[in-house]
This record gives sequence, C-alpha cells and structure tokens, in this order.
Amino acid sequence: MSDFVAELHRYYAVEPCILCGSIHPFVIHSYPKRKARNPETELNDNGLVVSAFCAISQSKGQQYTKRFLPDILVPGCVIRLDMTLIAVKAGIGTPELLEQACIMMGCIDERTAIRHVALATASIQQTNLHLSEVIAHTPETGENPGISPEMSDSETLKALLAAFILGLVRRGCTGKYPTELGTVHNFWRRFRANKPSTYAFSSCIGAGISVIHGGQSP
Repeated sequence: MSDFVAELHRYYAVEPCILCGSIHPFVIHSYPKRKARNPETELNDNGLVVSAFCAISQSKGQQYTKRFLPDILVPGCVIRLDMTLIAVKAGIGTPELLEQACIMMGCIDERTAIRHVALATASIQQTNLHLSEVIAHTPETGENPGISPEMSDSETLKALLAAFILGLVRRGCTGKYPTELGTVHNFWRRFRANKPSTYAFSSCIGAGISVIHGGQSP
C-alpha cells in the first residue's frame, strides 16, 4: 500500500487532478475497506484502497472523492483480475479446465468463472486493438510484433506489449513500463458505460497513463 500511495503522490504532483483537471497536491480522503476473493479459502479477505479528495471539486458542488484500485481489483467485484487472466490463458473449453478456473478464481458457481473470463477476454481484445493503433502511429520507433492468426488473444497481448515497450525504450522513455495486468485493467469495462464510476484504475498512474496512451495524458 505504501508504494501505491507514493506513486499516486508522485504522479499528481505534476499531472492534473482526475476530478477537477487542475494540478494540486494529492490529498487522501480515507482508506476504504475493499474485499477480494481468496482463491485458497474461497472466502473474501478484507483489504484497503485509496480514496482521494479534491477541495476544488467540493467547492463547485461536484464529485470530490475518487477511489483508486490496484491492478488486481476491478469495480463492483471481489474476483481478482490476476487470477482471471490466468484462467483466460489456460482456457475453460473443457469441464476439467473450467473446474480449474473456478479453483484459481475462488468461484463457487461455474457461471461466475465463465462471465469473468468473457469480460477479461473482451478487455484483452480492446487492449490489443489500442496497442496496435499506438504502434502503427509510431513507425519510426515501432517494432513488428509478429502477430499471426493462430495466436490467442493472450499471446497477441504479450507480443504487442513487448513491441510497445521496445518502442518506448527506443524513444528514450524511462520509468515504470506497463504490464499485461495493468493494461488489461486499464480497459476493464465491468461497470456500465452510462454510469459514472467512483473508481480510478491504478494502471492510470504514472507511466501507466502516459504509456498506454502513447506518451500523452488522456
């Protein structure tokens, strides 16, 4: 948690507030409790996330708090994203694989595993599309990811991300590079598009923002 908080402070010292759009010191409102499924016990463990506070937004009568989630958590769900991605890579095409996915994710109902694998797969596909576009827009430093039709979505993501990071290195970018988990987390669409989210993803912190958007903040 201390590293997570430190990264938030470093990033928002130079980048606009996610709530008001101006640059000001990052202020922590609270550390709300957040449950996450323990795959070993199939029970929910208590943890903490960061809730930020913006006085400027509060003075304008606007939303003035925002919760920041680490990469393993997604809004409105206790199932861990890292465990879901393992299940995506392994597949759930047979009863045996589906049973193993349930064990890894801590699911009681197979339908939960199927739904989360589908959501994660959709996020991976969105991530792959975005990374492909970014690489195509930087041909001077881009690397051919060597994608082939027989590759799975997860294999495509791994190849695209490796090519993308190599392009960053060639452009002299330093600092925190994106991970597979972080990029998929950034594109997770668990919540309804027409419903304002009270959450912000930790993959949008530091290089997570500038990297996934090709070097510019959104």
